[in-house]
Amino acid sequence: MFYHTYIDRLYVVSGLSRSGNHLFLTWLISSFQDGEVYFLNNISPKFYPPKEPNLEYIDLMMEFNATTRDGGRQIQSIKEEEIRNKLSTQQEMKDLLEGKKQKIKVLVFSIENKFADSLDEYASRFKNVEKTYKVIIIRDLLNLVASRLEAERKLIPQLEKERKPFHHMGMEIPWKFHSYETDLFTFSYWVNLYFSTRNPKYITFNYNPFILKESNRKELAKKLQIPFEKTQLVQSGFLTGSSFKHDVNDKNIYKYFMRWQHYENDPLMQVFLQNPTILESLCKDFLFCLNLKEKKVIIDQHVIPLETKNIQPKKRKLLKKNKTKNRDEK
Repeated sequence: MFYHTYIDRLYVVSGLSRSGNHLFLTWLISSFQDGEVYFLNNISPKFYPPKEPNLEYIDLMMEFNATTRDGGRQIQSIKEEEIRNKLSTQQEMKDLLEGKKQKIKVLVFSIENKFADSLDEYASRFKNVEKTYKVIIIRDLLNLVASRLEAERKLIPQLEKERKPFHHMGMEIPWKFHSYETDLFTFSYWVNLYFSTRNPKYITFNYNPFILKESNRKELAKKLQIPFEKTQLVQSGFLTGSSFKHDVNDKNIYKYFMRWQHYENDPLMQVFLQNPTILESLCKDFLFCLNLKEKKVIIDQHVIPLETKNIQPKKRKLLKKNKTKNRDEK
């Protein structure tokens, strides 16, 4: 049975979309030996039951969540091929889900847009694990929101144009549920994850210091019990969603902290920019110190002067919280 397979290392990973999930996952996977990693990406609790998955669920997991050496997107680079070789084959993954594997080395199990306690819920389903690592992915709120808004700007019009429904268990699910929409409920998720990083039972991947400091990456590798010298930072084309394209030593690395400017006039962004508590937390924990009065940003002691771009994005209304109360169930 799938949940009773012996697993030497189980990594359960949770973060908001556009937080650096796939940057972290690729980096983590790169540290293992070829063929060691079984990877289920972006699992949804609405579609997968807490009990053993039946054949219909297995087919869905193979189609939408199983990321394997010989399945998914085409190889984009030599480095990416090296990382993909760390993964199981499709047949090996199917055997695991059908309960035909008695023992595996590594299972990486990722979820997105959930509260932190979902890590505990999913980890508890696996009954025969030697070591479990529960990882929270987090990023500074301003650039997270900007990345989500940019993704929606490109994604939602395409979904509206295609309006292709998603079929599941004989039901037709409307196209609008395929994606997320950034609103005040996003802030609820972020706050939950942010304060949960203080809980020692969780390991934190903080996007900002991760890409800025090698010492942060070394410390994270130590907590995850992986060899740092084998890890690779690479944009992965076989994992969707990653927008990290530069080497960490690239002088343009700071541009990842300035995306908020493109949406500084967005009503949701304005809510956060006018909140001194949020700005203080970003400076304290994310190496991102924004001083609007002095018109500058300090990113890990690197000072960037602010220029007002007067961008006027398309106006949109913030969704009321009661309209998104079931977002965590998706």
